Amino acid sequence: ELATEKQTFDVVLSRLGAGPGAFGLLSEPQKTLLASLFSLGDDAALDRQPQLTLAQLEAGLAELAARRGPVQEPAEPRPVRTEPLGLPASGPALTGEPFLQDLGLGFLWGDRLEPRKAAHAADSSRLASVLDGLALGALVVELPADAGAGPAATLDALLDALERSGHVLEVRDERLLANFGDLERTGRPVATPLWAATGLRDQEGDVFLPVPHAQLVLEVRGPWVTGQVTFYPSLDLAGAGDGGARFRPDVTADQPWCGARVAHRYVGAEARRAVALMGLMRRELDAKVRARKLPLDGYFALGVCTLAPAVVEQALEGATTLWPLTHDPALFDGDGELDRLVRALPVDGRGGPVPQLARLKGAVPFERPETVPLPELARAAARAGIWK
Repeated sequence: ELATEKQTFDVVLSRLGAGPGAFGLLSEPQKTLLASLFSLGDDAALDRQPQLTLAQLEAGLAELAARRGPVQEPAEPRPVRTEPLGLPASGPALTGEPFLQDLGLGFLWGDRLEPRKAAHAADSSRLASVLDGLALGALVVELPADAGAGPAATLDALLDALERSGHVLEVRDERLLANFGDLERTGRPVATPLWAATGLRDQEGDVFLPVPHAQLVLEVRGPWVTGQVTFYPSLDLAGAGDGGARFRPDVTADQPWCGARVAHRYVGAEARRAVALMGLMRRELDAKVRARKLPLDGYFALGVCTLAPAVVEQALEGATTLWPLTHDPALFDGDGELDRLVRALPVDGRGGPVPQLARLKGAVPFERPETVPLPELARAAARAGIWK
């Protein structure tokens, strides 16, 4: 439908890759190809685009970094501040659709609120801020009087206090298709996957799959706080300063075509271990960015969204089922726990072997071909052997 409406091309193109979970961005040759397919009205070909290799994605990110200029992030330590815990948080639930932007021509861009999550938006936002500050060693929180403990200066101290006061913690490894466009047209989601070469080939040629968005989600329920936060490395395409691996409040819904699968649920001691690893990644990845002045918050060089759940999966399960993993092993050459875990992971797009089938399966958030809303994905997954 959209391929027959030439005036929509600029609107669609302007938003591809603009969201926090979009995974990548397009080069000028790829934009030219899309423009040609739009002009031809070749909707079958558009369903399989945009396609790129991980090397092309890396080159496009290098172009973006060059346009941004030298990294200006200061190397000095962050000051430590002391604050009340601030939970339960004050503030109303989010209502309406504050994250949707009207682009004209019937298009909306952005994420819709998920009502259950939005009802606890204030708690989720404060929880993300507290976790981030504690992970970086930049925050000390004064606990409520009934906590039975003094101020918390570490994630462990906060989690101890939460569990003593009756809170339940759960960490989920969630996987879906990366939403490259975040677009709606007249109330209908526009499916905008970004296809990446897997390294597999068959008689038809290279096999491409949509890149996944993978994230860790921490949900906390109890008397002080009910909310949830996500954790994953993201690309700050707009230069707003919110990229990199960090804790973020989780208040929005994903479009249905993206699918949804929980690969692992971690509770009890495993949840505590997962949160500790999230804090370790927040601190150590930030330190690598600052020390080496890496552009784009280290995105791609230090990994993409898949890195965070892959590290936790490697630590707790002994192997990972995530693809693609783009990190440069040379940036993880130390003796610390994070560097050791990352070095144990497979690497994609840097001359390594074709990914194992288990990792390609782990990147497709649908269990059976009949549940896949995108015919081209069902077909590509069959070519990759995912349904066997």
